[in-house]
Amino acid sequence: MPSAALTQDKKAVANDLSKGIIGAAIEVHRILRPGLLESEYEECIYHELSLQGIPLECQVPLPEPRLWLETGPCGWTTCNH
Repeated sequence: MPSAALTQDKKAVANDLSKGIIGAAIEVHRILRPGLLESEYEECIYHELSLQGIPLECQVPLPEPRLWLETGPCGWTTCNH
């Protein structure tokens, strides 16, 4: 069952990546505290993730706007069609 092992490997990578991202966000918030602009937090989280060796891109454009549906005043969701 190589596919089951591959799935477990992907889960392990996803879990490690998630822990790194959440840890970076917590560390930045712990040091900077609340009250800064979103752009300032973004810059610091980008730097912290880079220090951890987590590859990322900033401000990546969303998929085609026609694939998004408005869900109300709380945000957006993707179309499942």
